[in-house]
Amino acid sequence: MRIKKNLVQVVATLAVALTITGAMSIKVEAKLNNIKVTATSGKTVKVAMGKKVKLKAVVKKLKNKKVSFKSSNPKIAKVNAKGFVSGLNDGKTKITVTSKENPKIKNTIKVVVYKNAVKKIKLNKINVNLNTGEQCKLKAKIKPAKNVSKVLKYTSSNKKVATVTKKGVIKAVAAGTAKITVKATDGSKKKAICNVTVTGKNEAKNEVLEIKNARIRCGHAIDVTLTKAKELIAEDFDVSYKYCESNKNSTIYGIESLNTNDNIHYEICLSGKLIYGTLVNIKINGLDGVSSKTVVVDRNYFDHEIDGNSVDDYVRCLKNGKIQLTYNELENQRCEYLKYSGLAKFEVLNLPEGISVQYSNDKTQFELYGNYNEDADEYKTVVKAVDEKGKVMYMNIHFIVCDDDYYVRFKEPYTGTYLAYKYYSKYEDEYLKGQDVISPSINFSDYGYYGTYYYNFVSYKASGLPENMRINEENGNLEVIDKAKDVKPGVYNISMLATLEEGQVFAFTYKLTLVEGIIISGKYVDGLGESVPYSSSFNFEKGDVYNTAYGVKTDGEGNYKLRIVPGVYRINGCINPYFKSYENKFTKSQKYDIRSNYFEVRIAVDTIYGMRLTSSVSICDKNGKYRYLSTLAVTDDQGRYKIVLYGYLRKGKYRVIDDYDLNIVSNSSGKMYEIEPCDFVIDGINKVRFKAKEV
Repeated sequence: MRIKKNLVQVVATLAVALTITGAMSIKVEAKLNNIKVTATSGKTVKVAMGKKVKLKAVVKKLKNKKVSFKSSNPKIAKVNAKGFVSGLNDGKTKITVTSKENPKIKNTIKVVVYKNAVKKIKLNKINVNLNTGEQCKLKAKIKPAKNVSKVLKYTSSNKKVATVTKKGVIKAVAAGTAKITVKATDGSKKKAICNVTVTGKNEAKNEVLEIKNARIRCGHAIDVTLTKAKELIAEDFDVSYKYCESNKNSTIYGIESLNTNDNIHYEICLSGKLIYGTLVNIKINGLDGVSSKTVVVDRNYFDHEIDGNSVDDYVRCLKNGKIQLTYNELENQRCEYLKYSGLAKFEVLNLPEGISVQYSNDKTQFELYGNYNEDADEYKTVVKAVDEKGKVMYMNIHFIVCDDDYYVRFKEPYTGTYLAYKYYSKYEDEYLKGQDVISPSINFSDYGYYGTYYYNFVSYKASGLPENMRINEENGNLEVIDKAKDVKPGVYNISMLATLEEGQVFAFTYKLTLVEGIIISGKYVDGLGESVPYSSSFNFEKGDVYNTAYGVKTDGEGNYKLRIVPGVYRINGCINPYFKSYENKFTKSQKYDIRSNYFEVRIAVDTIYGMRLTSSVSICDKNGKYRYLSTLAVTDDQGRYKIVLYGYLRKGKYRVIDDYDLNIVSNSSGKMYEIEPCDFVIDGINKVRFKAKEV
């Protein structure tokens, strides 16, 4: 009996021991798996020298998710408390991630530091059109090619439309559009984007390529939508107008710029303004189905338009002074026009004493004439106007009486809206600062029969200015005092005094509105998707009577960034590559990439520096059609000149023609270079490099 008891005890002890051992084994395994560490490059951190990437540490089965980081070789790579790994020197090391709740729970991840960072990613396709179920492979080239991490991350902006694999294979899921972003994982933040348009299978089979619709965007631009994507250039479009359907002859519009991001929606920017009542025909060559559409210009288009039903104009006059004024438009004293259709017919509802009205036969023009005998210093005449669509509007004409010396007693209210000045220390943020000098543009005038004359003020004073701003007592400008300090946004009613040489003082109020503004940033690329570096004379223009414009210059990689007052802008790249776009509304900070349909080519490296702007280079396409590449000198970040050529061409084969009169460039020393005749290909991937010889 005793032997049996002992045997039972031994067996029981072994069972307990085995149970404990099994539990310990499971626990040890949990320690290894309870922290999962990854980077954007995957299971190994790949970072460039001088760059940093963030680790992602996921803690499982522990309440406290906090961890600490430590590098085994801080001379190769260091890591901070937030998990950012910084590459210091090329080489390899490890980062240990430890649980703060239980230091025995830890994990490691390998780190490779590369000597070079990714400077550019170039894709073989920047626009892809697929049918549902189709696939295509993106190929990416990285610059530089050596001593750099080549791990890229592919993502889709809309997985319901298109997905992308880790190897860059795009699969079309459903009809729609998506953006595939290819991003470097070495901390350089470089990326490239491919726009994907997916057409449904049934839609692709049944739908022919034709114009779906056309509409007027503004007085200088028309929007056209195709049924499906097709790459077009300006020469594919014919835009003309005529005054009635029976007219046999049409007038051709020139096309300044053709803009598209998806090859479906096109903005046609015209060289002339649309005329009310005309029929505008848009024809596209090479379409399968409907290749032309006609739109009717159903209202007037002015350069400076305002919304509403009334405007105010101001007339300065003397007691018993002569008046002779002619009106045929609804505009205010700043030459801003109401939006209306066709010719408006006028009816003057009331007149000051001594003034009469004379109408044209159709009442689309009227004249006020006579001697102003009204006792009041101000009199308001109301004019009713009805346009050709029946819209009722009013113009209020304010007669303002001057004193015997012709000085204006009444001053119109002056207002201005600007960006509040902000200090940015980095050079690349120079276009975010806003204006450090504001010109109120205030003019006082006297009344003269043959025109308006402006006084010459010799000194200015002001009160109620924003903190850190002062008035320049000589020219009346409002200036930032300390440019290392911000100016607070807000509305400021500034009391100003302006003094003439004779000592006469004018007092007035200037309502100054300073706003925080919004930041618009993006990339400027040419017709092949190549970035346009160091591009100046690139403006966001508000198109108001004050000609408000925000100029910006791209950096060495074609990126730009600027701060503007919210509103509607036309975008104008007035130096090659030429670009123009109208009626772009910006209400909040956003990314806004700009693509010109022009492409860029460069002259050979040994002759590019020191060159200035010249004329153009003569080329022809495979069909023998002559074209030209206009030339432009730009500077790099070291202030050196380099010559760049721009043209408006399809992908294809071209030849530089032997034309001595055109193919000559010169440098600042007066040396002349001739671009040698050659064949070249525009393929959407490589920039063309021409050779030039000294002559």
